[in-house]
Amino acid sequence: MIHFKKLNKIASSGEESALFDLVYYCRQALDLVGSGSSRDVFQLSNHRVLKVAINAFGLSQNKVELDNAVSCDVMVPKVFETGFVMGPGVSWIVTEYVFPIDKNEFEQIASVSFDSFCKEINRLNAESVIFYYGMENAPKRSDGKCPCFEVEDFTQRVSMFIRHNGLLVGDVLSLHHWGTTVDKRLVLLDSGHSWESGNHFVDL
Repeated sequence: MIHFKKLNKIASSGEESALFDLVYYCRQALDLVGSGSSRDVFQLSNHRVLKVAINAFGLSQNKVELDNAVSCDVMVPKVFETGFVMGPGVSWIVTEYVFPIDKNEFEQIASVSFDSFCKEINRLNAESVIFYYGMENAPKRSDGKCPCFEVEDFTQRVSMFIRHNGLLVGDVLSLHHWGTTVDKRLVLLDSGHSWESGNHFVDL
């Protein structure tokens, strides 16, 4: 069993090797279910996973994914626990486990085929492919949350979420970036790669 206090003790050690030590500890204690260029993902249970930064970009991705969940957790996995803050980023987060889906499952839940969804997202968010677009033009609520949960049409909801949170359109157009939660919500598996995380990475 892993202890979150132990994770934070390692992350807050001040040592240059803190991230390496954190990842090493997790790899010894947990089952690794995914690994990318910036984060490792470990399974905690059938319902939750631990995402651990392995470099500066991973720290920023964790922070952005946390912000996205606070902004609108109907589009992304819920975040249950967060780790030690390192610079502008977060060392680790615990999120909902997301199950992979195919095109048929996507269409059943979203009420639109994945191909039609991609075509319409490209049309609605063409500017986002080329340059940072959206946060200043996106609809806003007084509480700062993305109002996409007020929109019934799935494609329109995703388009609004992209603009509100500065997501990269290309990530939304990849089927393996989508999945379902235990309660059958269709969510983005990883929303941490955004214009904001890219800017944080440059700053680190």
